[in-house]
Amino acid sequence: MNYIRPENIINIDYESLITTTIGGMFGISLIQAIQIPSIFKWGAEKGRIQMFILLFIIIVIAAGAGFLIMKSNLNINMEMLENFINQFGLVLLVALMIVMYSISYVISYKIYKNKEE
Repeated sequence: MNYIRPENIINIDYESLITTTIGGMFGISLIQAIQIPSIFKWGAEKGRIQMFILLFIIIVIAAGAGFLIMKSNLNINMEMLENFINQFGLVLLVALMIVMYSISYVISYKIYKNKEE
């Protein structure tokens, strides 16, 4: 009889799993960093709408920048870029998340302080 061994059924690519997890954490951090000041400023419903508008604008700008880079025939050394991301990508993402939350905190603090007065 041919038995199916569990290690043949589940084939996990841990590198892509970690990359996806880190990307998801960054995305959630970006949404939270935008959402917290928006809710303080406009309330829950209007703040959520403002957050989605801002996220849409960020996505359009990123997609437009990617489109312009592709159409400009700019030579990018992908191997060097991949090595840089492999070496410093996690550190840069963590630093960027800290910066995003710091900016979010400062904005939220100013909004909350102005509402108290």
